[in-house]
Amino acid sequence: MFSPHTSEMDASDQPLVILLPVFNDWLAAQSLLGQLDRVLTESSIEARVLIVNDGSREAPAVGFPGHNFKALSYVDILHL
Repeated sequence: MFSPHTSEMDASDQPLVILLPVFNDWLAAQSLLGQLDRVLTESSIEARVLIVNDGSREAPAVGFPGHNFKALSYVDILHL
């Protein structure tokens, strides 16, 4: 938490947010999300993922990401 009496933030109060750029390789993004979820679950870390669609011509598959993640509390896509 940010305190006006210090210039530092307590990282334990801040959620981990992962930015994942994707350009047409939604299968690789799906695989990476699964791997991230496994590693973060093993480490007892919760995270949010924002996938940045860098102008892909291919759309993600229907139902993407389609997993019931344990450590990833939020997954969304930002289309640029």
